[in-house]
Amino acid sequence: MKKLSFLMIAFILMLLNISCSKEDDFVANENLVGVWYQVTDSNDSDRSYTTEWSFGESGILEIVSKESVTSTNEFLGYTSLSKGRYTFNDSIFDAENMLGYSYQFDGEIYFDDADYYPDKESFINRKGMAQKFNKASISFAEGNKELVMTFLECNDTGNCIGSLTLTRK
Repeated sequence: MKKLSFLMIAFILMLLNISCSKEDDFVANENLVGVWYQVTDSNDSDRSYTTEWSFGESGILEIVSKESVTSTNEFLGYTSLSKGRYTFNDSIFDAENMLGYSYQFDGEIYFDDADYYPDKESFINRKGMAQKFNKASISFAEGNKELVMTFLECNDTGNCIGSLTLTRK
């Protein structure tokens, strides 16, 4: 009887293990999950650029850029979207399967004077381009209100962001 019980338990555990997918193994870091942003003002025009990084609980990463008129705070529209998956282990961030979308590029044609997109969903009608992201070390500051990303892989072709400081939204 003990042998039969042991076999039943082993069989159930095996079924539970088979039913778990890789996505089920993702464990979100509660400090990282949420929306983080950075605002940059233009030096030569009345424009500001906001980039938002959304780290989802299920490992989905979405980076969206939008443009506004600085003096009036008028929202002009979304200019780019990147979407894919991320991992965050031992303070190291890595993005994978990232696709980038631009309001000026439909996957084949570049438009010089394209209109901005009023919503993020409009990007999905475009063909996304594969994007490579460098791994980054992440630390938190100001009581977890700031996220500092220091990109680890730099090369001599200018493909190095250095570091970014984002603020929790």
